[in-house]
Amino acid sequence: PRATPDDIETSKDWARCIAYGIVGAYGDVIAGLGSVVRSWKDLTAGWQWAERKPKIDPEVVITISNFIKGPLQKEIGLRHRKRERKYGTMIHFIHLGTQLWSNDWHIYRKPRTRLEVWGQLQMQVFTSARVGEFIQSTCRPGSGRGLYYRDITFGVFRNEDGRAEFAMQVVRDAKNMTFKPDKRPEHSLHEGLQPRPLFCNPILTYLAKFIARRVFRDYKTMDELLSLEPHGDEMFQLHWDPEVLDLPFFQKEDGEIDTANIFSKRVRDLGFRSGYELPPTIHDFRAEGLFLIDKLYSTAQRMKHGGHTDENTHRDHYAPNNAGTDGQGSYFGDKLRSIVNDKFRSMTLCRNPELWQSLPAEKQHELESSPEFIAIEEELEALSLDPRDDSAVTDRRKGLRAEKRKLIAEELRKCRKLQPSRIPSNKGENNLIGYHQTIFSRVRALMPERDRLASRLFTVAPIRSEEGQAVLRDMVSLYQQETEVAVRPGLEPEKCLCLPTEAKRKIDRFVYSLKPFQSSYNTRC
Repeated sequence: PRATPDDIETSKDWARCIAYGIVGAYGDVIAGLGSVVRSWKDLTAGWQWAERKPKIDPEVVITISNFIKGPLQKEIGLRHRKRERKYGTMIHFIHLGTQLWSNDWHIYRKPRTRLEVWGQLQMQVFTSARVGEFIQSTCRPGSGRGLYYRDITFGVFRNEDGRAEFAMQVVRDAKNMTFKPDKRPEHSLHEGLQPRPLFCNPILTYLAKFIARRVFRDYKTMDELLSLEPHGDEMFQLHWDPEVLDLPFFQKEDGEIDTANIFSKRVRDLGFRSGYELPPTIHDFRAEGLFLIDKLYSTAQRMKHGGHTDENTHRDHYAPNNAGTDGQGSYFGDKLRSIVNDKFRSMTLCRNPELWQSLPAEKQHELESSPEFIAIEEELEALSLDPRDDSAVTDRRKGLRAEKRKLIAEELRKCRKLQPSRIPSNKGENNLIGYHQTIFSRVRALMPERDRLASRLFTVAPIRSEEGQAVLRDMVSLYQQETEVAVRPGLEPEKCLCLPTEAKRKIDRFVYSLKPFQSSYNTRC
């Protein structure tokens, strides 16, 4: 109870426990040295941001770091191998967006979470930001640091084609710039000149959110905003309502700023549903963004874009080992090609469209027949389900369920590694295993907004077009909904014969049964 990080032996024991507890990657169960060092840095940084008293002695911080890199590394054999650099190229961004909007069987607690997740991902990808620079980082717990409405400038201007266009500029709370706020990177997001599918347009996502939350001071409706026609060559700023200036741009359900661990888990889960055995991370998209910026802009611009203070950081940590050169074409004097290297860079993240989302029946039976699984089931059955149980029984039940989920996840991970991966047929044939891939297509009619968005979002059109406005209305409606299924067919308000007070009740939940497939509704009329 009186343990403190200032005690060297206590901190050494903590580091040793962390090192033994981390499961290594790349098929090696032993943790990597960098992961243990990062855990110690997270502790010391979190202690500082939480303003715990007294502060950790700097000499202790250095001593434990040297202990991890020296004696502990030799004791356990901590691996020096680092995570292989992967690149979130455009095709991976498209795969995630396609899954999220056109074939996603996952139901979020609130429908607006789908827009929030996509809006966060778009901002991270298009600004090459670290995951904790727009939302609260795990290294800054309790700090409330991140992007707020006061850090965003939103405006409308006449673009190169003479059309009205919305754009916004955001300020990144970048790493190592706590005491240099005037040096924080700024990034612009816009509708774009090149025709692209609507789901690729970040302004569309944010505009739906702005309209649903009524965050502008002078313009509240969609028609008012889309009718704006700026004059001259200047940008006209749209001011925020004073009540939202100090609100986080990305919020949790309780109104607090969103956190990096929650967002990272959502992106990881989306990656699994999209067919990635090892899903892309935010840092993978950052690496790709910096690689492209380095090709197109000067070193100074790339450093400012990435939030770097050392020009060698990109070369040492982000640049791919494949330099992107065409030695063969250069030797023969042919036209130089970049597509081959781009494809190999994209292959650092592998996707299987038919990735198993649950255990095959045979493997599931084997797991459920294993001694470990049976022991957990028997202990769970022996525990009381009385809600008046003491906390010890409740905690034990939660722990057993967590162990059960871990066994299933580990078995699924092993099965995925051995799963065959074939080139998808261009004849429309597929070998989809499991029912997950067909869930949305069978129930989409119950969710009119998502049903329409699943097709319209992939239309190539500007926001102000008829298609764009229809999509924007549906996104605003989806953001404002409390449940994915607003009305169960046959129980529409005009058809309901219940008392008026009862008729106002909503569908509580929409749950997909996992075995066998069926849609079940826990509803009250």
